[in-house]
Amino acid sequence: MAAVGHLRKDLITCYIYLLEHENDHSRKGACRALGVLNSGRSLDALAFVAANDPVLSVREEAIQALHKMGHDIDDLANFETTKI
Repeated sequence: MAAVGHLRKDLITCYIYLLEHENDHSRKGACRALGVLNSGRSLDALAFVAANDPVLSVREEAIQALHKMGHDIDDLANFETTKI
């Protein structure tokens, strides 16, 4: 069971890094995956993408992921806006 926890943690880390990928489809997929994984570790990164990604569809996917996790972008308005 510990291996499953480590794998989940590694996946979350990989998807958070993928939010910086140059390809917008990769960033959208990472947002969707992070929404499914429902990890609090990804909240700040998703909030940053929701507010700052240059592609509207990626921002929308990040907002959907946050909603799926029970959060709203306005709830996370105090996050630090630095590069992930």
